[in-house]
Amino acid sequence: MTLQDYLDYQRTSLVRALEDPFGTGVVAAHDLTYLTRRVAMSNGSVHPLGRFRNAVFVINKNGHKELWCRAQAGRYTNAFTLFANTQLGFAYDRAKCPGYDVDHLFNRGRVRRSHDPAPADPLAFTHQLPPSTFVRMVLVKSSVNQAFGSMLEKALGTKNDGGRPYRDFTSMQLAKALNIAPNVTGAGLVSNGNLVHIAAEMERLGVLAALGVSRAQMLSELMQQRDFALR
Repeated sequence: MTLQDYLDYQRTSLVRALEDPFGTGVVAAHDLTYLTRRVAMSNGSVHPLGRFRNAVFVINKNGHKELWCRAQAGRYTNAFTLFANTQLGFAYDRAKCPGYDVDHLFNRGRVRRSHDPAPADPLAFTHQLPPSTFVRMVLVKSSVNQAFGSMLEKALGTKNDGGRPYRDFTSMQLAKALNIAPNVTGAGLVSNGNLVHIAAEMERLGVLAALGVSRAQMLSELMQQRDFALR
């Protein structure tokens, strides 16, 4: 499997996950027990990844494999290397794949660290998940990762989380995982042109057709997330 083969596989896996919102169509789960139970409800399975206590791989109901790591744990690049080599036949080597990062699809800043004090009022922290949280990992272009990091981290969260033990995919997270450049105009979030570009790229990649979503519908979702982020 080449780098491009892997990126194509990752794109297909993401679309399949989004088609299965009650299974692995999420980007974060508040602990491994919940992730395992949720995946099992959709006829998938969760498996240990070698020596890594804080990393697992999921086989979803379509047979696609996903890497999940504890959000606040380190060595996730090493975990991805083992996952890619042993589960996908992709001889990933960071030195041989310059310009790409292994990254969390869900913002780690929205997960409490183990040494953070427990909230006196749990309802005040419904926008955060506990230290036990597992998140889905993806391989993304460094330039795309940095652009999303500087522009859109708030937009990559979800509104009205309501204390749920998981977090859904957002359209912005999907764009990041698809390696779509989010700032082609240079004007950041205020530019509708950037959102038009993201929706057009999703259409070009065949993602919108696979999801049964029109370009106009996707653009509307992106604008809603942008507006929330700019509040």
